[in-house]
Order: sequence, then C-alpha cells, then structure tokens
Amino acid sequence: MDKSIDFDLRHGDWDWVDSTGDPNHSQKLMNHNRVKFSRSIRLSSDGASDLYRIWGILYAEINDYPRSLLKLGKALAMDPGSAIVLEAFGKTLNGLEKYEEALIYFKKALKLNPSSFMTHKGLLQTLEGLKQGYELFYEELLKENPKSKDSSDFHFAKAEALAKSNEHIAAFASYQKAIEITPDHHFKHFRYAMALYRKFCLNEALFEFERAAALEPTYKDAHNNVAFLKYNLGQIPEAIEILEGIIENELENFITFPNMILFQYHLHQNEDVIEPYLEKFKAGLDSECSEIKRAYTEDLELTEKMLKEAFDETTRDFYLKKINSIKFMLSLLDKLKN
Repeated sequence: MDKSIDFDLRHGDWDWVDSTGDPNHSQKLMNHNRVKFSRSIRLSSDGASDLYRIWGILYAEINDYPRSLLKLGKALAMDPGSAIVLEAFGKTLNGLEKYEEALIYFKKALKLNPSSFMTHKGLLQTLEGLKQGYELFYEELLKENPKSKDSSDFHFAKAEALAKSNEHIAAFASYQKAIEITPDHHFKHFRYAMALYRKFCLNEALFEFERAAALEPTYKDAHNNVAFLKYNLGQIPEAIEILEGIIENELENFITFPNMILFQYHLHQNEDVIEPYLEKFKAGLDSECSEIKRAYTEDLELTEKMLKEAFDETTRDFYLKKINSIKFMLSLLDKLKN
C-alpha cells in the first residue's frame, strides 16, 4: 500500500473516535472521514479491502449496521479468504440480531484462524442470541476442525472469550487444556491466574502467578501479582519483602509503589510509614494515574464481594482493613493529582 494511502487510512481511523458520547457528533465525524476513505480507495489498488473493512467497522461502531454490511461486503468480495473480514461481518450481523447468519461467518473465520480471541468472543454473543449452549457447539466445531483440538492457542482464545462472558468454570477448563498442551507458556499461566483471582480462588491464582514468574523471570506483572496475592492471603510482611526484591531487581511496574504504600498502610494503619515511597509514587502519576485508579477501583469491587463471602471473623477483619486501605489509596491519588 502506498505510504500516503496508508497515512490516510490511519488518520481516518483515529479521527473518527468520539469521546463526547454524542451520537450526532459521531455521525459528523463519520461523514468527515467518508471523504478520506473514498479518496484512499480511489488511489489504492492492493489496499482497498482493508480500507473497506475499517470503513465497515466504523459504521458498526456508530450502529449504522446496513452501511457497515455494505462496506464489509465489498471487502469480502475483494478478499473472500480473510478471517478478520469474516469476523467483522459476523459482529455486524450480531448487531442486527441476525444470529443464524452471523454463526455462518464466525464458523468460517474460526476455520481460517482458530486462535482469534475476538472471533470466539463474537461467536459467544451469537450463541447467546440463539439460546444455544456453547459446550455442544464447541464439541461440533472440534469435530469439523479436529486439528483445533491439539491447538493450545484455540483453547486459550476460547478461555479468554468465556472469561469475558463470565462463564468462569468453562473458562477454567479451557485455560487448563491450553496449559496442558503448552505447559511452559508463561502468559497463559498468567491469564489463567487472573481469571482465578476474579473468582476468589486465591491460592490457585497465586500458584499460577508464581509459575508465570518462574517461567519468565523478567515478567514484571507476574512478580508484582505474586506480591499482591500474598497480600490478599493476609501474608503482608512476605508481600512487602517480595516488593522490596522487585524494586532491588528493577522489576517494578506501574502498580509496585502504589502497592507498597497500600501494604504498609494496611499493616500499620499509619500514614507516616508511607513517606519513603511517596516520591517514586508521585513520579509515575502523570502517565499512570488513570490506570492505577482503574486497578484499585476494580479491586475494591472484588474485595467488597469477598467480604460478603468471608467465613470467619479474621477474614472479615482483613477485608475490612483492605477496603479501608484501598479507599485511602484512592483518596491519596486524588489528593496528589490535584
């Protein structure tokens, strides 16, 4: 693809994004980009299919599904063997609630690329719309594509989609199958651990995080999550010791210093103990504040659910202190940011 055409494509792709939440504004941006896409398609010989695909996806994003199908249809006519176009077509048909037709396109897409997470995710939405059980469907799918049964990536993509759809038990089985086929893949252990943590399976999640860290010693997120799981299991001094090792070995990520403050505050319930870590915490705020806030807000919601399921006074007391400590962290973030 010509560089100027590629620039137009990327420029159009970004220009349309709307942060106002106003559908009329989104439509205006779409109209603005129509000129760019039309120009690029006229100039392009080998990249028109990609341009039509992205144009179709943008129409789907503003719920203009008929125009989306028109553009995606042109993309598909130019490149009938494209899994990514087939997937986009299926997602647009989902938007129109034409689930039986969508199923045809998702099955074709999976045959071409069985390890596409986005295709599995769209497919689950289709099956939900059809009121069809995913287990039976996947059994049939594996009969049609027997090679997928031995593909770790197929099972991993399925697991990720199931986890996103809150089908956690089924997701666990697919993660386990993916790991059974490729036991030394650190990222698959890490994602399985994340799914386990969200269902409060803390000891199992810790084991998987430790496995991911052992398989990839430079994987910062795994090491930091080992510390966080130790903290969640009430092993706060050990969690602090792990963070100290992370800092010493330069394995910090965006949450290392915030977590050090969280753990210290939880343990001592005293703001004085956090002073040594504040400067480094402040240093990362400009670029990471929203991500830190999102992580703690999500964890606060999970902890409140854990509190409801706490079975003894010691566990309840731990979660109450953790909730108090997270709220302290969120208020500290607001104070430092302002």
